[in-house]
Amino acid sequence: MTPLPGRRPIHTAYVGAHLFRARLAAEWGELALKTLADCAPDAAGLTAALDYQVDERMFARLKEKLRREPIEDLRIDFEDGFGNRSDQEEDAAAQSAGAEVASGLAREAVPAFLGIRIKALGAERATRASRTLDLFVRSLVERSGGKLPAHFTVTLPKVANAEEVAALVRLLEELESRLRLEAGALTLELMVETPRALLGPDGRCPLPALVAAARGRCVGVHFGVYDYSAALEIAPSHHGLRHPACDHARRVMQVALAGTGVALSAGSTNMLPVAPRDHLLRAWMGPAPRATGDAVQRGLRILQGVSGIHGRGRARGPGGPRGARQPGPTGARLWGDQ
Repeated sequence: MTPLPGRRPIHTAYVGAHLFRARLAAEWGELALKTLADCAPDAAGLTAALDYQVDERMFARLKEKLRREPIEDLRIDFEDGFGNRSDQEEDAAAQSAGAEVASGLAREAVPAFLGIRIKALGAERATRASRTLDLFVRSLVERSGGKLPAHFTVTLPKVANAEEVAALVRLLEELESRLRLEAGALTLELMVETPRALLGPDGRCPLPALVAAARGRCVGVHFGVYDYSAALEIAPSHHGLRHPACDHARRVMQVALAGTGVALSAGSTNMLPVAPRDHLLRAWMGPAPRATGDAVQRGLRILQGVSGIHGRGRARGPGGPRGARQPGPTGARLWGDQ
Protein backbone atom coordinates (compact mmCIF):
# COMPACT_ATOMS: atom_id res chain seq x y z
CA MET A 1 0.00 0.00 0.00
CA THR A 2 1.35 3.44 -0.89
CA PRO A 3 2.06 5.22 2.43
CA LEU A 4 0.31 8.52 3.00
CA PRO A 5 2.49 11.57 3.57
CA GLY A 6 2.92 12.65 7.17
CA ARG A 7 0.97 15.80 6.51
CA ARG A 8 -2.77 15.50 5.81
CA PRO A 9 -4.64 18.39 4.24
CA ILE A 10 -7.82 19.39 6.04
CA HIS A 11 -9.83 19.85 2.85
CA THR A 12 -9.88 19.17 -0.87
CA ALA A 13 -11.29 21.81 -3.21
CA TYR A 14 -12.60 20.93 -6.66
CA VAL A 15 -12.70 23.39 -9.55
CA GLY A 16 -13.89 22.91 -13.12
CA ALA A 17 -10.90 22.37 -15.42
CA HIS A 18 -12.03 25.24 -17.67
CA LEU A 19 -11.69 27.61 -14.69
CA PHE A 20 -8.29 26.50 -13.45
CA ARG A 21 -5.24 28.75 -13.61
CA ALA A 22 -1.96 28.74 -11.73
CA ARG A 23 -2.88 31.64 -9.41
CA LEU A 24 -6.37 30.36 -8.59
CA ALA A 25 -5.63 29.31 -5.00
CA ALA A 26 -4.00 32.66 -4.25
CA GLU A 27 -6.99 34.48 -5.74
CA TRP A 28 -9.36 32.47 -3.55
CA GLY A 29 -7.22 33.39 -0.55
CA GLU A 30 -7.44 37.08 -1.40
CA LEU A 31 -11.21 36.79 -1.74
CA ALA A 32 -11.44 34.97 1.61
CA LEU A 33 -9.40 37.68 3.34
CA LYS A 34 -11.64 40.38 1.89
CA THR A 35 -14.74 38.49 3.01
CA LEU A 36 -13.27 38.09 6.48
CA ALA A 37 -12.47 41.81 6.68
CA ASP A 38 -16.01 42.71 5.60
CA CYS A 39 -17.93 40.27 7.81
CA ALA A 40 -15.67 39.43 10.76
CA PRO A 41 -12.81 41.96 10.89
CA ASP A 42 -11.51 40.88 14.30
CA ALA A 43 -11.51 37.96 16.72
CA ALA A 44 -14.64 39.15 18.49
CA GLY A 45 -16.52 39.44 15.20
CA LEU A 46 -15.56 35.92 14.15
CA THR A 47 -16.48 34.57 17.60
CA ALA A 48 -19.94 36.08 17.24
CA ALA A 49 -20.36 34.76 13.69
CA LEU A 50 -19.35 31.19 14.51
CA ASP A 51 -20.53 30.93 18.12
CA TYR A 52 -17.06 29.55 18.80
CA GLN A 53 -14.38 31.25 20.88
CA VAL A 54 -11.67 32.76 18.67
CA ASP A 55 -8.83 34.56 20.41
CA GLU A 56 -6.43 37.10 18.89
CA ARG A 57 -3.67 34.55 18.34
CA MET A 58 -5.98 32.18 16.49
CA PHE A 59 -7.39 35.03 14.39
CA ALA A 60 -3.88 36.13 13.40
CA ARG A 61 -2.98 32.56 12.42
CA LEU A 62 -6.15 32.29 10.37
CA LYS A 63 -5.26 35.39 8.34
CA GLU A 64 -1.69 34.20 7.89
CA LYS A 65 -2.94 30.84 6.67
CA LEU A 66 -5.26 32.47 4.12
CA ARG A 67 -2.36 34.56 2.81
CA ARG A 68 0.10 31.69 2.64
CA GLU A 69 -1.96 28.61 1.77
CA PRO A 70 -5.72 29.08 1.43
CA ILE A 71 -6.12 25.76 -0.43
CA GLU A 72 -4.25 22.74 0.84
CA ASP A 73 -5.44 20.24 -1.74
CA LEU A 74 -6.96 20.93 -5.18
CA ARG A 75 -8.60 18.72 -7.81
CA ILE A 76 -8.85 19.99 -11.37
CA ASP A 77 -12.19 18.55 -12.35
CA PHE A 78 -13.01 17.08 -15.76
CA GLU A 79 -16.18 15.38 -14.53
CA ASP A 80 -19.23 17.04 -12.92
CA GLY A 81 -17.46 20.38 -12.51
CA PHE A 82 -16.57 20.41 -16.21
CA GLY A 83 -19.52 18.63 -17.79
CA ASN A 84 -19.91 17.05 -21.20
CA ARG A 85 -18.25 19.24 -23.82
CA SER A 86 -16.92 18.63 -27.29
CA ASP A 87 -13.74 16.61 -27.66
CA GLN A 88 -11.97 19.71 -28.94
CA GLU A 89 -12.92 21.70 -25.84
CA GLU A 90 -11.85 18.98 -23.43
CA ASP A 91 -8.57 18.40 -25.30
CA ALA A 92 -7.79 22.11 -25.08
CA ALA A 93 -8.75 22.28 -21.39
CA ALA A 94 -6.58 19.27 -20.53
CA GLN A 95 -3.52 20.71 -22.26
CA SER A 96 -4.10 24.17 -20.83
CA ALA A 97 -4.57 22.89 -17.28
CA GLY A 98 -1.37 20.84 -17.50
CA ALA A 99 0.54 23.89 -18.72
CA GLU A 100 -0.92 26.02 -15.91
CA VAL A 101 0.17 23.49 -13.30
CA ALA A 102 3.69 23.49 -14.76
CA SER A 103 3.72 27.29 -14.62
CA GLY A 104 2.55 27.20 -11.00
CA LEU A 105 5.21 24.64 -10.08
CA ALA A 106 7.92 26.88 -11.50
CA ARG A 107 6.73 29.73 -9.25
CA GLU A 108 5.88 27.48 -6.28
CA ALA A 109 2.33 28.78 -6.60
CA VAL A 110 0.26 25.57 -6.62
CA PRO A 111 -1.20 23.83 -3.55
CA ALA A 112 0.97 21.26 -1.79
CA PHE A 113 -1.48 18.53 -2.81
CA LEU A 114 -2.88 18.52 -6.33
CA GLY A 115 -4.60 16.23 -8.79
CA ILE A 116 -7.26 15.81 -11.45
CA ARG A 117 -10.61 14.06 -11.54
CA ILE A 118 -11.22 12.33 -14.85
CA LYS A 119 -14.53 11.00 -16.12
CA ALA A 120 -15.63 7.50 -15.13
CA LEU A 121 -14.05 4.56 -16.93
CA GLY A 122 -17.35 2.92 -17.82
CA ALA A 123 -17.82 1.82 -21.42
CA GLU A 124 -19.35 5.10 -22.62
CA ARG A 125 -16.68 7.50 -21.31
CA ALA A 126 -13.52 5.39 -20.99
CA THR A 127 -11.89 6.65 -24.20
CA ARG A 128 -12.56 10.27 -23.30
CA ALA A 129 -11.28 9.82 -19.74
CA SER A 130 -8.10 8.10 -20.96
CA ARG A 131 -7.37 10.82 -23.51
CA THR A 132 -7.87 13.62 -20.98
CA LEU A 133 -5.52 11.96 -18.52
CA ASP A 134 -2.88 11.46 -21.21
CA LEU A 135 -3.11 15.04 -22.53
CA PHE A 136 -3.01 16.60 -19.07
CA VAL A 137 -0.05 14.62 -17.73
CA ARG A 138 1.92 14.96 -20.98
CA SER A 139 1.36 18.72 -21.08
CA LEU A 140 2.41 19.05 -17.44
CA VAL A 141 5.54 16.89 -17.72
CA GLU A 142 6.73 18.37 -21.02
CA ARG A 143 6.47 21.93 -19.70
CA SER A 144 7.87 21.21 -16.24
CA GLY A 145 10.93 19.31 -17.43
CA GLY A 146 9.64 16.01 -16.10
CA LYS A 147 8.51 17.32 -12.73
CA LEU A 148 5.23 16.43 -11.00
CA PRO A 149 3.67 18.09 -7.95
CA ALA A 150 4.98 16.49 -4.76
CA HIS A 151 1.62 14.85 -4.05
CA PHE A 152 -0.20 14.25 -7.32
CA THR A 153 -3.36 12.12 -7.49
CA VAL A 154 -5.82 10.99 -10.17
CA THR A 155 -9.39 10.69 -8.87
CA LEU A 156 -11.64 8.07 -10.47
CA PRO A 157 -15.37 8.80 -10.01
CA LYS A 158 -18.39 6.46 -9.97
CA VAL A 159 -16.31 3.33 -9.52
CA ALA A 160 -18.46 0.31 -10.31
CA ASN A 161 -16.05 -2.64 -10.37
CA ALA A 162 -12.43 -3.71 -9.92
CA GLU A 163 -11.89 -3.86 -13.69
CA GLU A 164 -12.24 -0.08 -13.91
CA VAL A 165 -9.62 0.37 -11.19
CA ALA A 166 -7.28 -2.07 -12.94
CA ALA A 167 -7.78 -0.17 -16.21
CA LEU A 168 -6.74 3.09 -14.54
CA VAL A 169 -3.66 1.40 -13.07
CA ARG A 170 -2.65 0.27 -16.57
CA LEU A 171 -3.08 3.81 -17.88
CA LEU A 172 -0.90 5.20 -15.10
CA GLU A 173 1.78 2.57 -15.67
CA GLU A 174 1.85 3.34 -19.40
CA LEU A 175 2.17 7.08 -18.74
CA GLU A 176 5.02 6.55 -16.27
CA SER A 177 6.87 4.36 -18.75
CA ARG A 178 6.31 6.61 -21.76
CA LEU A 179 7.15 9.85 -19.92
CA ARG A 180 10.02 8.32 -17.93
CA LEU A 181 8.42 9.02 -14.58
CA GLU A 182 9.32 7.08 -11.46
CA ALA A 183 7.24 3.91 -11.07
CA GLY A 184 4.36 4.62 -8.70
CA ALA A 185 4.63 8.42 -9.09
CA LEU A 186 0.99 8.63 -10.21
CA THR A 187 -1.31 7.67 -7.35
CA LEU A 188 -5.09 7.38 -7.41
CA GLU A 189 -8.22 7.97 -5.36
CA LEU A 190 -11.58 6.24 -5.77
CA MET A 191 -15.01 7.81 -5.40
CA VAL A 192 -17.85 5.80 -3.86
CA GLU A 193 -21.02 7.12 -5.47
CA THR A 194 -23.26 4.06 -5.95
CA PRO A 195 -24.79 1.57 -3.49
CA ARG A 196 -23.14 -1.31 -5.40
CA ALA A 197 -19.71 0.04 -4.42
CA LEU A 198 -20.65 -0.66 -0.79
CA LEU A 199 -22.72 -3.82 -1.13
CA GLY A 200 -22.31 -6.21 -4.04
CA PRO A 201 -24.91 -8.64 -5.43
CA ASP A 202 -23.27 -11.43 -3.40
CA GLY A 203 -23.83 -9.53 -0.14
CA ARG A 204 -20.15 -8.64 0.30
CA CYS A 205 -18.58 -5.20 0.47
CA PRO A 206 -16.51 -4.63 -2.74
CA LEU A 207 -14.34 -1.86 -1.28
CA PRO A 208 -11.36 -4.04 -0.21
CA ALA A 209 -11.27 -5.60 -3.69
CA LEU A 210 -11.45 -2.17 -5.36
CA VAL A 211 -8.49 -0.94 -3.31
CA ALA A 212 -6.57 -4.16 -3.94
CA ALA A 213 -7.08 -3.70 -7.69
CA ALA A 214 -5.12 -0.44 -7.43
CA ARG A 215 -2.00 -2.49 -6.62
CA GLY A 216 -0.66 -0.12 -3.99
CA ARG A 217 -1.53 3.14 -5.75
CA CYS A 218 -4.75 3.94 -3.87
CA VAL A 219 -4.18 6.69 -1.31
CA GLY A 220 -7.79 7.69 -0.70
CA VAL A 221 -11.47 6.83 -1.09
CA HIS A 222 -14.01 9.67 -1.32
CA PHE A 223 -17.72 9.44 -0.61
CA GLY A 224 -19.95 11.15 -3.20
CA VAL A 225 -22.95 12.44 -1.26
CA TYR A 226 -25.19 13.64 -4.06
CA ASP A 227 -24.87 10.83 -6.60
CA TYR A 228 -25.17 8.25 -3.82
CA SER A 229 -28.30 9.91 -2.42
CA ALA A 230 -29.84 10.09 -5.89
CA ALA A 231 -29.08 6.41 -6.49
CA LEU A 232 -31.08 5.59 -3.35
CA GLU A 233 -33.96 7.70 -4.71
CA ILE A 234 -33.74 10.13 -1.81
CA ALA A 235 -35.54 13.36 -2.66
CA PRO A 236 -33.11 16.13 -3.72
CA SER A 237 -34.35 18.38 -0.92
CA HIS A 238 -32.95 15.82 1.56
CA HIS A 239 -29.55 15.33 -0.08
CA GLY A 240 -26.73 16.29 2.26
CA LEU A 241 -23.91 15.17 4.49
CA ARG A 242 -26.08 14.51 7.55
CA HIS A 243 -28.70 12.22 6.01
CA PRO A 244 -28.78 8.85 7.87
CA ALA A 245 -28.16 7.00 4.59
CA CYS A 246 -24.89 8.90 4.19
CA ASP A 247 -23.93 8.18 7.80
CA HIS A 248 -24.40 4.47 7.09
CA ALA A 249 -22.30 4.62 3.91
CA ARG A 250 -19.45 6.39 5.68
CA ARG A 251 -19.42 3.83 8.50
CA VAL A 252 -19.30 0.95 6.02
CA MET A 253 -16.35 2.64 4.29
CA GLN A 254 -14.63 3.15 7.61
CA VAL A 255 -15.05 -0.46 8.73
CA ALA A 256 -14.16 -1.95 5.33
CA LEU A 257 -10.88 -0.05 5.04
CA ALA A 258 -9.81 0.16 8.68
CA GLY A 259 -6.11 -0.51 9.06
CA THR A 260 -5.31 -0.25 5.35
CA GLY A 261 -3.71 3.21 5.43
CA VAL A 262 -6.24 4.52 2.89
CA ALA A 263 -7.60 7.96 3.79
CA LEU A 264 -11.39 8.38 3.66
CA SER A 265 -13.08 11.61 2.71
CA ALA A 266 -16.55 11.73 4.19
CA GLY A 267 -18.55 13.78 1.69
CA SER A 268 -18.92 17.08 -0.09
CA THR A 269 -20.69 20.40 0.21
CA ASN A 270 -21.57 22.82 -2.57
CA MET A 271 -22.34 25.71 -0.21
CA LEU A 272 -19.79 28.48 -0.83
CA PRO A 273 -18.93 31.22 1.69
CA VAL A 274 -20.13 34.11 -0.47
CA ALA A 275 -22.60 36.96 -0.11
CA PRO A 276 -25.29 37.61 1.02
CA ARG A 277 -24.23 37.61 4.65
CA ASP A 278 -26.75 35.03 5.90
CA HIS A 279 -25.61 32.59 3.20
CA LEU A 280 -21.98 33.31 4.06
CA LEU A 281 -22.51 32.55 7.74
CA ARG A 282 -24.35 29.31 6.96
CA ALA A 283 -21.41 28.23 4.81
CA TRP A 284 -18.94 29.13 7.57
CA MET A 285 -20.95 27.11 10.07
CA GLY A 286 -21.28 24.09 7.80
CA PRO A 287 -24.31 22.00 6.80
CA ALA A 288 -25.28 21.33 10.42
CA PRO A 289 -24.18 24.24 12.62
CA ARG A 290 -24.35 22.32 15.92
CA ALA A 291 -23.00 19.04 14.60
CA THR A 292 -19.85 17.62 16.12
CA GLY A 293 -16.96 17.82 13.67
CA ASP A 294 -18.04 21.02 11.94
CA ALA A 295 -15.37 21.77 9.35
CA VAL A 296 -14.73 25.41 10.25
CA GLN A 297 -14.49 24.76 13.97
CA ARG A 298 -12.23 21.78 13.33
CA GLY A 299 -9.93 23.95 11.25
CA LEU A 300 -9.84 26.58 13.96
CA ARG A 301 -8.95 23.97 16.55
CA ILE A 302 -6.04 22.90 14.37
CA LEU A 303 -4.94 26.52 14.08
CA GLN A 304 -5.22 26.85 17.82
CA GLY A 305 -3.36 23.78 18.90
CA VAL A 306 -0.84 22.71 16.24
CA SER A 307 2.30 24.56 15.23
CA GLY A 308 2.29 23.07 11.72
CA ILE A 309 -1.13 22.78 10.11
CA HIS A 310 -2.05 19.18 9.37
CA GLY A 311 -5.26 17.37 8.55
CA ARG A 312 -7.85 17.01 5.29
CA GLY A 313 -11.62 16.94 3.61
CA ARG A 314 -13.55 17.90 0.30
CA ALA A 315 -15.62 20.98 -0.88
CA ARG A 316 -16.94 22.40 -4.12
CA GLY A 317 -15.45 25.57 -5.58
CA PRO A 318 -16.86 27.61 -8.45
CA GLY A 319 -17.52 24.73 -10.82
CA GLY A 320 -16.25 21.95 -8.57
CA PRO A 321 -16.36 20.65 -4.83
CA ARG A 322 -14.30 21.38 -1.60
CA GLY A 323 -14.20 19.65 1.79
CA ALA A 324 -12.48 18.72 5.05
CA ARG A 325 -10.97 15.50 6.33
CA GLN A 326 -9.86 14.43 9.73
CA PRO A 327 -8.57 11.23 11.29
CA GLY A 328 -11.40 9.04 12.52
CA PRO A 329 -11.44 6.73 15.53
CA THR A 330 -10.36 3.65 13.52
CA GLY A 331 -7.34 2.75 11.44
CA ALA A 332 -8.92 4.10 8.27
CA ARG A 333 -8.93 7.86 8.23
CA LEU A 334 -12.39 9.36 8.02
CA TRP A 335 -12.00 12.96 6.90
CA GLY A 336 -14.84 15.38 7.50
CA ASP A 337 -16.98 17.51 5.21
CA GLN A 338 -15.79 17.72 1.61
